[in-house]
Amino acid sequence: MTQEKKIILLFAALLGGMLLSSRFEDSVRLCITLLLLSGACVFILRHVLRPWREHEAGLHRLIQQLQAAQDEERESLARDLHDGLGQSLTVIGLTAAFLERNADRLNPALLREYAGDLQRDLQACRRQLQEILRPRQSGGLTADELVTALQELVSCWQQRATGIEFQLSMPTALPEVDGEVGLTAYRLVQEALTNVVRHSAARCCRIAVVPGRGELQLRIEDDGRGMAVAANSGLHCGLLGIRERLTKIGGHLSLSGAAGQGMHLQARLPLPNSVARRS
Repeated sequence: MTQEKKIILLFAALLGGMLLSSRFEDSVRLCITLLLLSGACVFILRHVLRPWREHEAGLHRLIQQLQAAQDEERESLARDLHDGLGQSLTVIGLTAAFLERNADRLNPALLREYAGDLQRDLQACRRQLQEILRPRQSGGLTADELVTALQELVSCWQQRATGIEFQLSMPTALPEVDGEVGLTAYRLVQEALTNVVRHSAARCCRIAVVPGRGELQLRIEDDGRGMAVAANSGLHCGLLGIRERLTKIGGHLSLSGAAGQGMHLQARLPLPNSVARRS
């Protein structure tokens, strides 16, 4: 029942009671007065209180939307910080640990080389942080940029003293990809390789980039400790943001493995419709 109906019923009840207990002339005056008052109350409700309540509800919706936008921006920033800085910080940690273990056996020239690596890695961290915090009108990676970025990523890990052999299988040219799809593909491989170095104790890691019908497949597998140990080491925490990125662009991520048998990661990322029709 609306507020207007409630007020009218209330005044009707009051009017009925007064009519029963008053003279005719007084009853007429009371009737007119109550009708005027009820009309005024209905007018106030309809033209003053209702718009105010609608305005208040609109403000509440706006606050909720702003809060949701802030939460989304915070989550996006957290993912970018993790994806952008995770590899560099892992490399710095590995280099520092290697120097700590072998400082007495390294000659000065090699020590200077590793010190230079640390300095370059720290500079890379600073650039990545500046890039993350800088507002960008556009982003992502084209197919050619993705090929170059993945080659450099695998080469970077291969040059480090990780004890892991990295094997990359990828065409020299990939079909056209959306910028966000290209960036997601790079972030996925970056996160997966970082986890392999940190958790797997593997000797070999194979990365395959396979264009398919309407999709780009990424396959990453290692011969390390496998699912049971990796799960306890927090492997899935890093991939959670990647899974969210994939879901956002319509992709899919699957992860399998067993203790002592390594990990197997496969992702499917959508290609543009034009590419799907030509495939």
